Amino acid sequence: MVASLVALPGAVSGQSAMAEAPAACRVALAAVAAGELAAFAGLPPGCTEADAAASFGAPRPGEGEASLGTDHVSARYRVHATARGTFAVHVVGGALVLITSEDVQLTGAWESALGKPDGRLDVALGRGTSLKGAESVWASKGVAAIRSSTGALLQLALFSPTTVARYRSALRPSHAVRR
Repeated sequence: MVASLVALPGAVSGQSAMAEAPAACRVALAAVAAGELAAFAGLPPGCTEADAAASFGAPRPGEGEASLGTDHVSARYRVHATARGTFAVHVVGGALVLITSEDVQLTGAWESALGKPDGRLDVALGRGTSLKGAESVWASKGVAAIRSSTGALLQLALFSPTTVARYRSALRPSHAVRR
């Protein structure tokens, strides 16, 4: 499932909406690249790989394939390294749908700024081991974060605002945590 481009506030035509989408996306991604999530409101509709490259810099050579969610949505991804961390940019049908990082350095009190999570999910670590409720999902704000039992941030996922059910079925990285 890929989000379609919708008219943004103030858009007078389809061309105006298309011109505003990259600007909104690049502003959101620039904040992510700077480690600032306190005001993050999810990936805007219409984000592309070009927007990611404009904010994160050129991707590393090569690309990978990922299966997202319980529906096993097929995505391809490219990895971008920044001063604040490494980001995997996941694309489905040409649309940027998910950004993940396992080493991002965030600034400020971003979790308290996001408020209470919309839900918590268990994280499978393999061989029958899991972390109960370790993944906090702020689906309405397009953020999910996995913390270890000691509180260390293991993975951050960013996406367009949605529901916990849709995140779990179509966006959640199936590899959950690679550590």
